[in-house]
Amino acid sequence: MNNKVFKEILTDISALYEISLVNEPTLDIYNTADAFLKTLMSRFGLGFSAVYIKHQYLPNLLTNDGQLSLIYSYPEQVSSTKILNVEEPYFKLITNEDGFYIDNCEAKNFFNMLIGIQKSGSMIIYSLADIGYLILYSLDTDFFNIKVGKKLKKVIDKLARNLSSCLAYARLKLEIEKRKETEQ
Repeated sequence: MNNKVFKEILTDISALYEISLVNEPTLDIYNTADAFLKTLMSRFGLGFSAVYIKHQYLPNLLTNDGQLSLIYSYPEQVSSTKILNVEEPYFKLITNEDGFYIDNCEAKNFFNMLIGIQKSGSMIIYSLADIGYLILYSLDTDFFNIKVGKKLKKVIDKLARNLSSCLAYARLKLEIEKRKETEQ
């Protein structure tokens, strides 16, 4: 193994290790997403990230209306689309085998609709188990590929489990509050 390949592998391992250490649940969905995604974005030089959760999993909604709500984006001011349809064609392109979809962002595509301005770059959409989707964007049109997608998949899966735990905790907290109100 040559020195360049060894350094690349070591850098990848250290970045993924750092991200996995940050990926500890706080029981607050916003803080969990914030800590994880800001670290991921800084380590890989990404320009945008967003987490959309299906309404049926959000404690204040709990409706299966086929919609997703934006619960986190960074930078916050970039995302103009707060609600998406689960039937969005890009979500349907995610295969169960890989759990992600990669797109070279061209003008007038899904990513440009999300942010409300036209930018070129590359985007990857990860399925967060069954609860929603994570969207990552890089200005580099060649940044995301199958190798990068698979490399990040394990830490993204851990994020999905942590977000699921946060949602379960929020639902439990809401249920306890409702019971207390009923008892009074």
